[in-house]
Amino acid sequence: MTKLIAWAKANPIIVVSVLVALISLAVCGYTWYAGRQLSADIADRAARISDIRRLLSVPVHVPPPNPDDPPRSVNICINEAAVQRLRNTYAKMNEELTQITQLMVQRNERGKTIMQPGLFPNVPQGATRTNIKYTYRAQLQALMGRAPADQPSLGLDAGLPPSTETLTRILESRRREMTRGTTANVIDQTSIVRTLRESLIAELTSRAKALHIYGQTSLDAPDFPLDVGAWSDPQRGQPATPQEIWSGQMSLWIQQDLVDAIARTNHVDDPDANIFTVPVKRLLRIWIVPGYVGINGQSGLTVSPPGMKSSGGSSPGYAAPEPAPTAPPSGGAPAASFTTLSSASSALGPKGEVVSDFQFSPTGRVSNALYDVKHVWVSAVVDVRQLPAFFDNLSRVNFMTVLLLQMHPVDEYDALQQGFIYGTSDEVQVDMLIETIWFRQWTAPLMPPEVRTVLGIAPATPPPGTSAGPVQ
Repeated sequence: MTKLIAWAKANPIIVVSVLVALISLAVCGYTWYAGRQLSADIADRAARISDIRRLLSVPVHVPPPNPDDPPRSVNICINEAAVQRLRNTYAKMNEELTQITQLMVQRNERGKTIMQPGLFPNVPQGATRTNIKYTYRAQLQALMGRAPADQPSLGLDAGLPPSTETLTRILESRRREMTRGTTANVIDQTSIVRTLRESLIAELTSRAKALHIYGQTSLDAPDFPLDVGAWSDPQRGQPATPQEIWSGQMSLWIQQDLVDAIARTNHVDDPDANIFTVPVKRLLRIWIVPGYVGINGQSGLTVSPPGMKSSGGSSPGYAAPEPAPTAPPSGGAPAASFTTLSSASSALGPKGEVVSDFQFSPTGRVSNALYDVKHVWVSAVVDVRQLPAFFDNLSRVNFMTVLLLQMHPVDEYDALQQGFIYGTSDEVQVDMLIETIWFRQWTAPLMPPEVRTVLGIAPATPPPGTSAGPVQ
């Protein structure tokens, strides 16, 4: 040790250099270690900052202000308060949706009663099926007459001009009065003709002022304007099937809604309203397209009733998606229209949303698990200036939308020869295709099992201890 100390004293520069080198190595080692720790701290801090920024700007989908727009994507800070706020928002939306749905179902069902108590869903056998034909026909015919005072919208107060025989008898009586006590030499034939013409117009005017709409009121007449199911013909030998009776019930509900809309438009509860003042002057025909749109029936855009001016071809841009049964001349849905099975679930998307199919109509609405779609043609003579009032009442009465409107001129002189006098307004014949919506929430429990099978609805499971009562 003494020699080492002596050597260090003799070589101070070397000793200092060694010490400096050792200190430098220690400092470098510490710096390297501290640098690595600092880098790790910086990386960890950067990761935390990134997490904070990510949590501050997480994209979420929120409902748009306009319900028809797609959901909006916004960035929010994910925290318990935000999560709870979103949860409350969606809970409120679901509650509102439930309330809106119930209101829509209640409006759709409003005023609807079945033809005979206890008829659905299990249609009884035997004489009941025969009796229901007469009930169905009587309720249809009542729609053309004068409604009871407490339900003015359930009747059109319709009628026809005086018959040719009636007019001939009246004019002949008038002629005899004018020529009584005169000789052939002094009879002014021109005056007689003028007077008879005035008498004719007076008779037609008097009749027009006594009616709210022109229309045949006899159900057995070939020009009865309502759609009467062929299954209800009393001369038909075979009993009606549950499918046919249900089709008749649906057609009755649809036509009750249409009559309600026309009655509101024509103010049938106003005794001062008449043919000269009302918007809908004459009801020519109602024809319900057989089947359910998108399941076992065609779109009304591809088929219309024989004899209607708009019949005989498809509307531009629309082709028949599938063949459908031909309707009988008297209208109504034949049993063959219930032979095509197609589940309505195909009209729902992967999340249960209703999928539009625009090959059937401009609205894209087809039958699905939420509602069924039926198309109906209506042909009438109307005052073209007041036609919007009828459109408004269609939407007020129920979920009815005009898909197609075709207008044709009316020859007033030809109409006058048939006894129809409309006044001074501008009349046109309109052929309208109307879409009607029927929510299954209230219709499905009434459907016979055979109809539920066709529509792809699961069989009904009534509560224990309950059963469909017999028809009274």
